[in-house]
Amino acid sequence: MRMEDRKHRGRVLGTINQTNVRDYLDPPLDDTIKVDVDGSSFNNPGRSDFGGILRDSNENWLLGFSGFIGISTSLCVELQAILNGLKIAQAEGFRNIIIESDSTLADNFSCHETSQFHPYTTLIQQIRHLHQWDCNVSFQHTLREGNERVDWLAKTGASSNDTLKILNSCPPRLSLALLVDVVGVAPPRV
Repeated sequence: MRMEDRKHRGRVLGTINQTNVRDYLDPPLDDTIKVDVDGSSFNNPGRSDFGGILRDSNENWLLGFSGFIGISTSLCVELQAILNGLKIAQAEGFRNIIIESDSTLADNFSCHETSQFHPYTTLIQQIRHLHQWDCNVSFQHTLREGNERVDWLAKTGASSNDTLKILNSCPPRLSLALLVDVVGVAPPRV
């Protein structure tokens, strides 16, 4: 699909002050996968869990993951979600990867140099190291409303103490929601 065609595939989520808010969660190009990630920290800092979904260019489920990292902050768990999503995508052999997160701060840390004294320097360096492997990795921000499916997976991690759980098939709870994504229906932005 040409880039010009992709520009108009965003779905209108709603209107704020008469301006359309678009969900730019377009499916990736044919040879690219999208890794939607999210982290959840209850009480910040608090119990922290993450989740993610790998999808192909037709928005089909490839696999999902969730995990528990202990007590941490929302930024740390968002970075952990990005790191785990990137590791899993590369381990599965994918080389063209879009990482999508609703945390602008985590996206920025993943793409730009940070101080060596930042509390999450090691985690950020791990992400940047994987980003520089023989892969084409890009980071994309999404609205929270466009990340609800992954948010559910992250919160599902809260019911487990597994550090990483791989889901080869889509949980029944998410099947209908993912089908809605495929046909292009978007929730209103509130």
